[in-house]
Amino acid sequence: MADVTLVFDAVIVDRYFRKIAVGQAVTLLAQVKDISSSPGQRVNFDPVSIPQVAIHNPDGSIKVDFAQCNFVNTGLYNYQHQTLLSDQLGMYTACFRLLNNSKSAVTAERIVFEVTPA
Repeated sequence: MADVTLVFDAVIVDRYFRKIAVGQAVTLLAQVKDISSSPGQRVNFDPVSIPQVAIHNPDGSIKVDFAQCNFVNTGLYNYQHQTLLSDQLGMYTACFRLLNNSKSAVTAERIVFEVTPA
């Protein structure tokens, strides 16, 4: 099997840049596209391994250290994160990682949700 060039087409939150009250859940979505085997096009692609997500607290510390996402459909994965009443208030960031044979890809860290008081 040949290696392919992997592209994260989108990292989505239920309602992009969502504010949630402490104690609520939020779902993060990652869409994976393959552009190597389809020149000029991007098609949904399932890598050899399921993508993982890392979530960082507002202070930059790790909240979730590359947990496995769930398969939704070809090229689409999600991760549901339950916030706790003890969580920090503020903006949380995340990045996604995946491997396909010897190729790996990690998205840039970006703000994915903000935890506000209940």
